[in-house]
This record gives sequence, structure tokens and C-alpha cells, in this order.
Amino acid sequence: MRREPYTLDARSADDVYRDAIRLARYYLPEWSLLWPDPATAEGQSYFDPTDPGLVLLKLLSRLHASLATQLNRAPDKHFLAFLSFFGMDLRAPRPAKVVLTFTLAEGNAPVLIAERTQVGAAADPELLFETTGELLALPAELEAACTLLPAADAWIDRGDVLREDVLSEADRVEPQLQPFEHALHLGSEALFKHRIALKELRVRLEGINLFQYFFARWSDGAGRELRPRFGVEPDVAADEPDQADSPYSPPDCSDTEGDAERYAVIEASFVDFFQASPAEVKGISSFWIAVRPAETVGVRAADAEILPQIFSISVTASSQRQKAEAAYANNTPVDLMMGGRPFGETPAVEDAFYLASEEVFSRAGATVTLEVQAETITPSPSVQLAWEYWTDAGWQPLLTVHDGTNALTQGGTVTFTCPAMDPVSIHGVESRWVRARIAAGGYGSPGQVSVIPPQADALNEWLDKYVADKSAALTDLRTKNINFGVYLPPAYTPPYISSLWLSYELIGRPDTTIAHNAFDVVEMPLGIVAPYRPELEPVSSYSFGFSPASFLRHVLGRTMSLFIVLEEDAPSRGVEQQIDDELVWEGWDGTAFRPLTVMDRTDGFTTSGLVEIQIPTWITESTRFDKTLVWLRLSAPQREPRWLPRIKRVAPNAVLAENALLWTNQVLGSGTAAPGLVLEFPRKPILDGEVVEVREQVTGQPGTAPAELYAWRRWEKVTTFTFSKADDRHYMLDPTTGELSFGDGIRGMAPPLGENNIRAASYSSGGGAYGNLPPGQLTVLEQAITGVESVTNVLAAKGGMDADDLDTLRRLGPKRLKAMDRAMSAEDFATLALASSPSVGRATAYATGDRLIVAIVPREDTEEPMPASFLIEEVEAYLRARAFFAVADAITVVEPEYVAIDVEVGASLDPGANETDVRARMIGRLSDFFKPLGGEKQPAGWDFRATVTCDMVARGLQGIPSVARIHDIAISRRDPIQRAILTMADRQLPAAGALRLEVRRGG
Repeated sequence: MRREPYTLDARSADDVYRDAIRLARYYLPEWSLLWPDPATAEGQSYFDPTDPGLVLLKLLSRLHASLATQLNRAPDKHFLAFLSFFGMDLRAPRPAKVVLTFTLAEGNAPVLIAERTQVGAAADPELLFETTGELLALPAELEAACTLLPAADAWIDRGDVLREDVLSEADRVEPQLQPFEHALHLGSEALFKHRIALKELRVRLEGINLFQYFFARWSDGAGRELRPRFGVEPDVAADEPDQADSPYSPPDCSDTEGDAERYAVIEASFVDFFQASPAEVKGISSFWIAVRPAETVGVRAADAEILPQIFSISVTASSQRQKAEAAYANNTPVDLMMGGRPFGETPAVEDAFYLASEEVFSRAGATVTLEVQAETITPSPSVQLAWEYWTDAGWQPLLTVHDGTNALTQGGTVTFTCPAMDPVSIHGVESRWVRARIAAGGYGSPGQVSVIPPQADALNEWLDKYVADKSAALTDLRTKNINFGVYLPPAYTPPYISSLWLSYELIGRPDTTIAHNAFDVVEMPLGIVAPYRPELEPVSSYSFGFSPASFLRHVLGRTMSLFIVLEEDAPSRGVEQQIDDELVWEGWDGTAFRPLTVMDRTDGFTTSGLVEIQIPTWITESTRFDKTLVWLRLSAPQREPRWLPRIKRVAPNAVLAENALLWTNQVLGSGTAAPGLVLEFPRKPILDGEVVEVREQVTGQPGTAPAELYAWRRWEKVTTFTFSKADDRHYMLDPTTGELSFGDGIRGMAPPLGENNIRAASYSSGGGAYGNLPPGQLTVLEQAITGVESVTNVLAAKGGMDADDLDTLRRLGPKRLKAMDRAMSAEDFATLALASSPSVGRATAYATGDRLIVAIVPREDTEEPMPASFLIEEVEAYLRARAFFAVADAITVVEPEYVAIDVEVGASLDPGANETDVRARMIGRLSDFFKPLGGEKQPAGWDFRATVTCDMVARGLQGIPSVARIHDIAISRRDPIQRAILTMADRQLPAAGALRLEVRRGG
């Protein structure tokens, strides 16, 4: 089959000459001193036929071009032999790797999971994985996970990362941001317990930094929303120069309740306020009212200087007019709404008017008002009322009574300061009672006989009508002491009340003041109250809470392994931050969080991987997020205090495993001392890292026993015997067939004669793409382990690659040949990254600052493949071993950055075409088109720094069923500017973004 010619070196003679001139300027500046400016075309290709050095360079460049031309035309067989001659061999298959998580039985002690523990796939028992290290599985029960976001004044309950089932996107609920609670609770039974709605409840706050938006939301103890009306007094100090020049400024509150002015006094008044049932705050039962900032206002540490401070809190409760529960004139009920006489028809001294009201007369300290509508009595009688209240000690006088009714003889008000009253049952009514008792005088007189003595003038007038000798009659009456009496009828003007209403106004301070900030609920002392406190932790963090009982008993002093699974579509940090800033793991020691010693295999939380944490003995439990657990904290870097990795799952007791079975001391055959011995491994394919040994005779000391004259010696693998000498212990291995070849005694030593004297001291078999399993498939322990309840893989097994085929060697061989297994240039690093593992499908390298960045794409048929942590570690180690020592420590391998390309398409559809179906086909086509390693319409895939044009996208969308014609296409990078050409940056690759389809029917 005809093939395209291979290009080992694409440079022409002129290209080679220009390179030579450039190097001469660098290494021999004294020679090139008089040459033309290298910035000009003449300087770059300068040639002087009188200069023998330049003539020699010109000749060598043409000789190089001639040789390159011949090599580029070499037949395929010779080309492959040429690559083999330089050690460019077919790479062995690679095993799939995966993290296994073990779950212990409930209540079990730690269990040792030995290295090379085998776990099989449920669907294929012969497909086995082995753990690559030892794991001490600990009974660390992860019970809570939360994210703290101080800059957002919020937190997130991340209970979703605790799921024990295999990760599935179908039923996953995105965790929601929960703003921190900030509230000032005021508690007082006297001030806030009102069974009957008040006329007005007024709360007055005095202090500094009283911005109205900090006091925008009010509620009662039951959480019922209250709608305040505000009254304010300006903060004069806010206009002073030192305040005006303050660097702190209030946040933009254009969308919040209240304005952004600073006040010294804020009054919030509420109408129709009532509250009949108590509630609990911080375990304190009382009647409460609470205030919170506006929903859009956060309480952040950066705003600490403008947070409010309250010096004084006073509350005024003004009741509605209300009826008395009962009213009596002595023992007779009085209907005050229909009108009645408070002392009856014939008031007498010690008669009393009784009023009962539990709601009003229970307000000790309140100003009580009796609003009386009464008939006016003229002239006013001479009467003295004693106003009294009941206590357990009997009736006591009210001391501060102002009677504006003139003893109920006219309409008006009676006010007094309500004392502490005790309930009592009067006339069967249990309540609190006040009475007005007639202490002296009265409202008239009863019917009576008026005595007329004999000397009275009235008797003289009366005797004139009936007695002739009036003088003798009078003398006789006086002598006998006889008087005359006249009956006078009753003469009362009793008061009449047509209506009587009760009300009160109570002014006081709350009994209890509680500040609720985040999960801290603190009772505030009297004095200055700072109601809102920001979260003091300066950076964002994850907190992971473990059950204290098992953790403190079994985990302290040991190393705990966690598998951290990151979101696949999480936005990555810049390379500079990945290198210079590290997230910090911390544990609580009883007073503060302290750093922990950690082995991080997530490459700085850029990829999912293992984290091994050494748990010190000083860690103890603490209360965070309202839960008392053993908390470990993962804090954001100081330079990026808001950045946290997007964690999808956290699983304890995790260990790396691979689809490779380790075999030791396997006899491969016997040496014959003949040239060209070929043996075969019993199990294949063979993975890299085999150790082949031959039992050889050694020179012993005199007197040494015969058995001690033989020893196992390790032989070295080579890709060709071309450079082997007769005594070189070399062998060649075909990893796919397992064929083991030895030298002929001239090029490579032949194994000596012996029986079963050739063995594989260790080798691993397996690998290949077959081991790439989906999540949840590795669940079968080949040998049961006491105390282990289950095992699984929460993520897919990845990285399994078959051995290289010849096409791969043909494609990659010339690049590897140029690098010659050493990295000097950025191109060399990219080439060696590709050569480091068959799992690497794309690579690029570039310098940034003092770092050398190598970005790699794993060989996966997905839309946005991301390298696993073990692949990053493998590539990084491979490159550092082949880099100049001054560069090795500066190498950082990172994942690619995918740039979403939004596409707008104007197209005509065939008659009857379904627009939804067409849009779905276009989205699928674009997803396939932008696959970095190639799809149907873009088989070559995309390189780093690629350029995307509208024409390229149009070709990718050709041939979609039901699309008659594509009229126009626009592309953009998630911004409103549409462009015809988009160029990616250093480690960027294009990816499918949003699609906007404009349909034009009818062609």
C-alpha cells in the first residue's frame, strides 16, 4: 500500500544555513562582529564567498539537505529499521489505573489492606486489579461536609460529597448557597407579649453606624414578618472630617430596603403587633422580636469598621383601646359599653367600682389610661375616691393617679403607673383588679327625717294655724323635750358612665439581647451591643466532620487516606497560582486550627487524586456548623482567599490500584549457550518494569561449596542488539507476544547452559484498553478480608492503553529521534511528554516566568479529556529525568484549558424538518467536531494554540440531515463580540460551547 513519505527533517539547505548563522552569532560573536544586522533579511542569510567559514557552512548545509532528502524517501521497512537502530521501539501496553475505596463493617477496628490485594470486576471475574500499595483502612466515619465562604457571607452544606453510591449525574442536586444568619434578638415578656394587637410597638436604637439596611427585616418570635415604619435621626459624627475621610464606605444598597445614610438613631414602629406564645432562642423561653439586615447586605470582615454599634435599646408598647374584662358596682355587674352607674343608684361611702383586665393591669410599670365618657354632674359633689389595686396582701392604694374625670363626674381620663398586681377571683372572674372606692363625701343623700326643734321658726309658723296660745304650747313642748320631724326624700346625683376604655403605654428595655451570627448565638451583656459579627476566618474553606467516637479511638496517630474527586468541568486556576499557592489542611487542637502534614497526590487540586493526612494525637472534637464532630479544614491559599477546588466526592480509605498482576520468580526456560535463544513469558501482554535474571556460574574462593558457585544475575533490556558487545547481558522483549530474545554471542551474550536457569524475578502482565472500566464495576474481593464490608471504584478506571502499533511509531518516531531522549527546547519537552506514556495524546510546552509548563491531554474519546493525577505524576517524573538539571525542578505538568466556542448558525431547513431535532444534531456534531483528539469531521483533532475559523466550523456542520443550507456562521468566546477567527493561547484548546440556531425555512 502506498504511503505518504515520512519527514524526518523538513528543513531545506537555506533553512539549515540560516540556523547555522544564528548559532555562529551566539557562540562566535567576534567572528560575526562585522556582519549585517540580524534583524534584517540580509543579516539572517548573510554569505560572503571570501569567508572560508561561511563557505564551509554553506557546503555543510547542502550536504545536510541532501542526506535529509534521502532519509525522507526511505522505504517503510528501512525507515522502521532506522528508528529501531536509534532505540525508537514500540511501547508496551499501559495498565488502567483507578482508586479503590474500602468500607469497613460497622464498629470494626482498623484493617490492613495488603499491597497487591486483588479486586475483580463483577461483569468479568478474570479482569483483575491489584492495589499498588499498603492501606490501613480506618473507621473514619465522615458525617458532614461544609463549605465556608466568608467573602460571600455564606456557607454550603456539602452533604452530597458523602454519598456512598457510585457517582451519577442524573439525580445529583447542585448544593445551594446559604447566607449566614445575622440577627439581633430582643426578648421580653412584658414588652412583647400581647394577646391583643397593639396600636403601636416602637423600637428605638441609638448608636453609631446605624445604616437602615442593617435593620431592614423584622420578625416576631414565631418568625412572622413584621413591616416597620422608620424614623431616623442623622449621625452628626458622620459628617466630621475624620469620618468623611475614612477608607470604609457602605455597600451599594440601591436594590436593598432602606437607604445608605448613616444615622445615630433609628426607630422602627409596628402597628397591630401581637404575640401570644413564647419561643426559644438559645434555650431561653421568652417573647421575642428580631431584626436582620436586608437580604442583599452581607456582613463581611472588610466592612468591620462600618458595622453598627448600639448604645441604647428602648421599646415603647402602646395598646389599642380595649374593654375591661369585667366591671362591677359593688356586687352588681356594670355593662360599660351600654352605659351604667359605677357606684349604683345610691352611692355610699365604701361603695366601690371594680375593673378587671389581665391584658392591661399585668403591665407593671406601664402608664395605664382609663378613657371615660360620663355624664357631667353640676354642681360637682364633694366626694373623695380612693383608687386601689389588688395584691396578695390585700387592696393597696395606687400612688400615681391623675384623675381627669373629677371623681367620675365628667368625661375625661384617669391615668396611673401600673404596679405589680396579683391575680384574684372576684365575683368568679379570675383576673387582675383595680377599684375606685368612695373614701369620703358622696354623690347625694338618702331619704331621711329632718328634726325641727321647738324653737325653730318653722314650728312658730306652723303653730299659728292651729294653736291660740302659741307661747304656752311652745313652753310645754320645750318642758317635755318634744321635737317635730320632717321626712326628706332621697337626693342622689350618682355618676353615669356611658363608655370606658382601657389602654396602656409601656416603655422599657429588653430583658435579654442575643446576637445570632452564622452558627454562633451569644447573649449580649448590657452596654454597647455589636449585633453583627463577620466570619473571622479570612479565607474560604472546606470542613470535613468525622464521628468523634471512632475517630478519637482509632485514627489519632495514624495516616488517613482520602480520595478527593473534583468536578470535571471545574474552572482551573492560572498556572502561577497552581505553582505558588497551596491549599492548607488543618486540624482542631481544642483552641485553634493547626496545619497538618499531608501527602497531596491531586497536583494541587487540579485533578482528582489521593490525599494522605497524618493525624496527630492532639486533634480533638469541636463544634462547627452546629455539629460537634472531629473537623478537618481545607483552607484556600492566602493569595487567592476565595478560590476553592470544586469537590464532587470525598471517600476515606482509598488506595491506588492498576490492571496489572505481579508475578515473581517465574521460570522462563533453560539456557543452551547457543546463539539466538528465544523464550516466551507465560502471561502476556508484558508491562514495563520486568526483571529478567539468569543463573550463572561465578568465580568462587578456594574451598567454596559447588552450590555457591552459581548466582542469579540481572540482564538488561535493549531495543536492538546493534550496539551490544559479546559479553553484554542484553535481551529484547516483544511486550505483546511475550517473546524474549537473547543475543548470538557476538552482538549480545548468549545465556549459559543450564536447567531452568532463566527466570523473571518479577514482571507484571495485563494492561490495555480493556481495563478502562466505568465507575462501580470493581466490587469483588478475590479473597475476603475480615472487617471489610465492601469495595468499589467511585470513578472510572482510566489510562489503559494497548501496545503501540507501527502507525504510532511512524508518527511519533521522527519527533523522538529529534529529541534523542533529552529535553532542551520547548518542542523537546512536548515530544517527550508524548513519548512518556501511550496515554498522552496531545502535549505542548512553554515558559512562563521561571517555570516550564507542560500541558497534556490524555488519550480519551471524550469532549474535554482531563489527565488523572497519576498520569501527571508519571509525565512529570519522565520529563525531569531527561531535562537539564537546572530546569528539572521548574517543570510543572498541568491539564489543558478548554475554551468554549459559542456558535451562531443561520440555516434553512427542509420542509417538515423538526427544529428541535436539528438543533440536537448540531450540538452533537459540534461536540464531536471539537474533540481535541479528533472526531468524524476533524480527524486530526486540535492542537494547542489552534486557530478556529467560521469556515472550519461550517465544514464541520456539513451533511446534517434536514439542513438544506447554512447561510452564515458566527463564533465567539463567551463574550458578545462575534469574530470570524479565534486563536487559542498557550495551553488552550477549543471546546463546544452554546449553539444559537436561527431557522430560515423554505431555503
